[in-house]
Amino acid sequence: MAILRKQGFPPLVVNFFASYLVGRSTSYTWNSFVSDLRLADVGVGQGRALSPALSALFIAPIMKLFKLRAIRLGSTLLSYVDNGTAVTQSKSLDDNNVVLKQAYAILFVLFAALGNTLPSPTESMWSPLDSSGLQ
Repeated sequence: MAILRKQGFPPLVVNFFASYLVGRSTSYTWNSFVSDLRLADVGVGQGRALSPALSALFIAPIMKLFKLRAIRLGSTLLSYVDNGTAVTQSKSLDDNNVVLKQAYAILFVLFAALGNTLPSPTESMWSPLDSSGLQ
């Protein structure tokens, strides 16, 4: 809710989203087993009506900060609902790989600063992009 407040939304709007996100519960079903209700106060339910709007409101500041921090990289972000892609273009796959690693490092820090997590960057996540293995 702090993000909505920082973006200047009035308390009525912030309270509306807070009521949507708090006090939810869910149960899990596996074949004939149904679990007891469990609190599900974290995140927005997949496929919920407000999911795209909340995702965009959360990601917008990250995209703005990324643009400011990654300007020297020549990289940009594309986003659709809750899916994003870092884009870069150079003359070689290896050069692209270096820029994408740097772009991911910036995104990793930005998401962490806002209390969200991305997979930790590791060398193995970049190995499919390594042109040395291409024929």
